[in-house]
Amino acid sequence: MHTILFKDKQHKDFYRVFLPRCRWQDERHKALVYCLGLSADTRARSKQIYDFESGAVRTECLHEAWQTGESERIIRMAFSLYCNGTPSVYDYEDGEGQLKECQNYTAEYLFCCGLAAFFWEAVKLRYPECAGRRVRGIELSCQKPSPSAKVSGRHLDGQAGSHHA
Repeated sequence: MHTILFKDKQHKDFYRVFLPRCRWQDERHKALVYCLGLSADTRARSKQIYDFESGAVRTECLHEAWQTGESERIIRMAFSLYCNGTPSVYDYEDGEGQLKECQNYTAEYLFCCGLAAFFWEAVKLRYPECAGRRVRGIELSCQKPSPSAKVSGRHLDGQAGSHHA
């Protein structure tokens, strides 16, 4: 286990208080809670972003008036690491809206900000089996997890259901 890099005391305190409130304390939940603790906005509205009882992300939060560019990045990084996908694309019915939303999940969009070091820390929490490896080339021996996270009542494959992560 590595030492976790926290942005500040409030970030660390949030992580320590909210991780135990999750249904599980696995890698997906560690990355999610770590990300949600990065800003005062996301800490204060964590229950609007994630349902700690059901384990569902609440993508509708990305459309609320309180959002800033920073909070949107934090939430999308958290959702991406938790769901292993782009869950908020289902908020859009048209292909153009879905494509634009997918672009908000790219590494360039997410990491080109002052939070990049903390986002990398979240990646290391989510994929500890790959973190810290010094590899030449592009091949890593990480296993791809199956999408089992729930997004507001819908599986990542788009099917309705009650399966929870």
